[in-house]
Amino acid sequence: MHGGHDERAFARQVLAATGFELLYARVDVARDEQGALRLMELEITEPNLFLRQGGPRAAECLADAIVHKARGMA
Repeated sequence: MHGGHDERAFARQVLAATGFELLYARVDVARDEQGALRLMELEITEPNLFLRQGGPRAAECLADAIVHKARGMA
């Protein structure tokens, strides 16, 4: 997760408002002319998961999350 503390908190609020427990989401934000954060885009499906940009354990973390979620559904 990138951005400052206020941007991360805003993104968490956006994700909570979906009502879903998402394994992946990208929240794009920008500041308006008064400096308030505004949602530009919420992407919850992505053909390119940006695993290379996510660091050395990104694929492993995603796989672990999928397995954890699948076990909870059994």
